[in-house]
Formats: sequence, C-alpha cells, structure tokens
Amino acid sequence: MYSDELNHASIVDGCRLSGAHVEVFRHRDMADLEDRLSFGRAFRRRLVVSDGIFSMDGDMADLPAILALCRKYDAFSMIDEAHATGVAGRGGRGLCGHFGCALPDIASGTMSKALGSEGGFVCASSEIAALLRQKARPFIFSTSPAAASLFAASAALSILESEPWRVEKLRANVELFVSSLPPALRPREKPVSAIVPVMAGAEARATAAAEALLRRGFLIPAIRWPSVPRGQARLRVTLSCAHVREDVVRAAKAVAEALG
Repeated sequence: MYSDELNHASIVDGCRLSGAHVEVFRHRDMADLEDRLSFGRAFRRRLVVSDGIFSMDGDMADLPAILALCRKYDAFSMIDEAHATGVAGRGGRGLCGHFGCALPDIASGTMSKALGSEGGFVCASSEIAALLRQKARPFIFSTSPAAASLFAASAALSILESEPWRVEKLRANVELFVSSLPPALRPREKPVSAIVPVMAGAEARATAAAEALLRRGFLIPAIRWPSVPRGQARLRVTLSCAHVREDVVRAAKAVAEALG
C-alpha cells in the first residue's frame, strides 16, 4: 500500500489493519510516489490511497496524476472523499467533479460532515464491494446505520443537487475569510475546501488563541501535536455556507488579534 504521509489517522489505521507492506510517500509528491511504485513491481497487488482533501491543511490530492500513475504501474487507486463531499467540484460532487476526471477504483466517504448525518460509504466495483462485505472486519462487526441517519443523508444529497448555490456561497465565504486575514496569516495556497489552517507555530500560542476566540464566541479549535508535527500548531477554521459575511469578517479579525 502506498499512503500519503498526511493521510487521516483512519486511513493510517486501515493500512495497518490490512497487514500489507506500507510505503509512505511525501505529501502530494507524485515523483516520490512514482519512484516507490517503480521499485515495488514485485508485489502482485498494490493500492495507492490518499485523502481527497486533507483534514488539517485543507489542500487537495492530485487525483488525475494519481490515476495516471496507477494505470502506468498497474495499481489500484483509493480516494477518501470525507472532506470533499459537499465541498469540492460542481455541486459538491468531490474530486472527480472538481477535476472532471475518471473515478478511482475505490472511493470512501462519510455522511457525518457536509451531509450532517452519520455513517460512511464505499463506492467500488461489484467485485470489490463483495470482497469488503466478506473480509472487512470493521464493516462486518459494525452495527448497521439507523434508518433516520440514512434518510437524513439522502435528503442532504437531494439538497446539494437542487441547491448548488450553497457550495458557491461556501467558497465565497472561504475567499472572504482568507482575504480578511493579514497577509502573514494567509495560507500558502489558495484554499480549495471548507478548511482554512491559520498557522500559530507553538502549541501554547495556538491553545491560548483558541481559548481567547471561544470567549469571544468563535469556536475555532487549536490543532497541535500529535495531530500535526511539533512546532506546526494551528487554528483550524471550518466555514459553512450558513455563515453571514459580517461574521466571517469578524472571525478573521478576531483570529488576527488572538494571534497578534
């Protein structure tokens, strides 16, 4: 298995549970991934797995490049759309909608984020789906989702399809928030998701800033080691289409003051 170094902990644990040999490639580094694939031809079955949108940085995997490398080296592809569903692509259709490319061999996701429900899903061929039903222990020994959760997720998907303006408003709110930050606090790359990391550096600085923001009515958590490397603590801002412009600007100014 070839896993991006910044993959979510659930992916890391899934790799460990698989019992497969795991190669960790540098974050979004397609040259490093290709090097590892080229030296792993002795393995009969290989899988490249990556978050679609990374949970702590809000950046996006290069799905077309991953798919091209998987075709070149005869590997399976798997993308976790947990933070991309309802956010990326036209109408929130995820990475394939964003890039207009083919589907990965396996797409996993959750109903607990943009869809506001709970539970998860895997999209794959009928053969892979049958294999998972028979061999995936976390699935086999889990309780089925409640009917209310499934109906809630289905209703949320219907809203996404019929009201695409919600995704556009989310993107507008993200752009407004970033542009309202001082240049020194803006992310290095233009945000492509609902997640905007604001770097604090020291863990104590991030924690103090989050506490100060909470006192002012802003729930913006501090993310620190072990979720991110030491010295790379940050405030993880997650925006919504429900936020109004005035509150988005106020939040950006409060973040700047808390980290000032």
